[in-house]
Amino acid sequence: MSDHLLIIEDDDALRAQLHRRLAGRGFNVSSAASAAATHALLKQLSALDAVLLDQNLGQDNGLDLIAPILARFPRCRIVMHTGYGSIPAAVAATRRGASDY
Repeated sequence: MSDHLLIIEDDDALRAQLHRRLAGRGFNVSSAASAAATHALLKQLSALDAVLLDQNLGQDNGLDLIAPILARFPRCRIVMHTGYGSIPAAVAATRRGASDY
């Protein structure tokens, strides 16, 4: 499998666990812990098929990363996740281009 996945999650343990699990299933996985790290990584990646994006990234809002991700990789599927979900946030995420919330 050669799909390239990006995990954007500020919780170090969760990010590491997701990275290990997905890489173990044959995915090419990159990860970032913040908006700044994500922006830097997006410049380096040559392909990106899917993103698992945390809504709350410390002081950053994951919703703000949807547009730059899709601008660079328009066919990328983005799945938002959070421990603090709400209907307005789900609507905002899908309106910005997230595939699922």
